[in-house]
Amino acid sequence: MARSPVLLGGALLLAACGNRAKPTDAVASSSPPAASPATVAPAPPREPTAPAVTPANPLGLPPAKINLDAGKRIFTFSERMMASARPGETMILGSAIVTGLDGDDLIVEGRTGPSYKVAPAYVIRVPDVPRLRPGDAVLTEHGGLLRHAVVVRFLKDKVVVRFVGAEPRTQEAQLQGGSGAPTHDGPSKAARFVRQVEGFAPGNYAALRGDDGWSHVMLVSSSGEGEARRWFVLGYASAAKIVDERDLRPIPLKYKPKLHAVVWAASMGKMRPATVERIDDPGLYTVKFERAGKAVMVGWGALMAPLGE
Repeated sequence: MARSPVLLGGALLLAACGNRAKPTDAVASSSPPAASPATVAPAPPREPTAPAVTPANPLGLPPAKINLDAGKRIFTFSERMMASARPGETMILGSAIVTGLDGDDLIVEGRTGPSYKVAPAYVIRVPDVPRLRPGDAVLTEHGGLLRHAVVVRFLKDKVVVRFVGAEPRTQEAQLQGGSGAPTHDGPSKAARFVRQVEGFAPGNYAALRGDDGWSHVMLVSSSGEGEARRWFVLGYASAAKIVDERDLRPIPLKYKPKLHAVVWAASMGKMRPATVERIDDPGLYTVKFERAGKAVMVGWGALMAPLGE
């Protein structure tokens, strides 16, 4: 039986459609591969901005906060010393009074001249009521300058102290005691007293490691935390320095070596081996340095056990 032309044409059409590629397959095969996202290099870490050098902050020390109201008493540097302050220059702490605030800076009044501004990093605060006891190592004032001393006894309204330090004097002094808080007539006449505490603290002494051995320095203020902590210190002849805390070792406040003990003692800004020849309590010792000179007297803060490094 003969096939119908219509049926034959339909079969041919279906075969042709089965062999034709789908439009979507053609598009997919001709599309380029997707581009990978561009790699963006991380921005380099930003260097910390150095503090601005100003008349109130001549060494460019990091900013610090200190809560002091007008009338509070402090130890700081005179306006003349602030004006000439540079690393290595002599800076001597003296007595002053806070008269106000200007931003983060303190406005202070020294013993002479007009008021001026200092940053908190150049200040050691003085408590109103120091709560002293005989035998305490203290920061105090004599002739308007900061001095290290030991409290010997109390005499009515006076505090009897014996001065110690890198170049101690043996004389005692009777300083006005009582509260240091200001009165309605103005600041109290009582001497400034700061009871010292062991360790790294403003006013304490420390040994500083250097390329040529260990030197003797006084701590003023610190900044930073952990391994990054640094100190503003005063070295030989009160020369200003900024040093890493990891290079410092605290000198004990009340180190009490026995007679003939080998110690390290401060001499011309260095910590040198010496032998204790006499004990002059409270706080003073006569020592003889190895291979040099006659016996000399040193005080607490200027001698320690040998570090052995």
